[in-house]
Amino acid sequence: MSTEEIKEMYDRQAGEGTEFVKNNKEYHKKYCKALADIINRYNPQTVCEAGVGEATTLKGIQEYIYRYTWLFGFDISPERLKYAQKNLPYAIFDISDMLDIDYQDDCFDVVYTSHSIEPNQGKEKEILKELYRITKKYLILLEPIYEYASPEGKKRMEKLGYITNLLDAVENYKVVESHLFEHCINKLNPTGLIVICKKS
Repeated sequence: MSTEEIKEMYDRQAGEGTEFVKNNKEYHKKYCKALADIINRYNPQTVCEAGVGEATTLKGIQEYIYRYTWLFGFDISPERLKYAQKNLPYAIFDISDMLDIDYQDDCFDVVYTSHSIEPNQGKEKEILKELYRITKKYLILLEPIYEYASPEGKKRMEKLGYITNLLDAVENYKVVESHLFEHCINKLNPTGLIVICKKS
């Protein structure tokens, strides 16, 4: 999908993320707690979610982060960001495209994604380059991993235009952790965890 197509799709879906959390509270709590536990290892002062959507994940992790942390997020969809501001009013949000992120280099201690690279098949390397650029210490990716999917799941990912090349795309980075994430709501779209350390 093109950037404009992704923006239009997410604008139409605005509100669905907030509704999903209401209907899946226990799963969402476990997912966010597990992500927060990973973030806590790195004691960040600043955390940014790339493709923050309605800030449901960012809101979910904030109660589990041990220290006072500045929270940021950006998304391509202004309609979803309206929900984000309501869901988490004290975070700082901006409109930005992951292929051309409007932040300076080394801007945030930890940058993470939660299925936001997902619809960008074929653009994995370009997006990783931008996410890595704005990361100061660690980049945490929670994204579907094609290699972990069943044959049925792989066909589904290909048909939907989901990423299929993320493991290859991270080969030239300092990957400190890479495996199947413990929480995944759709087995046909398995969530992988990849943690990249920013080289000094």
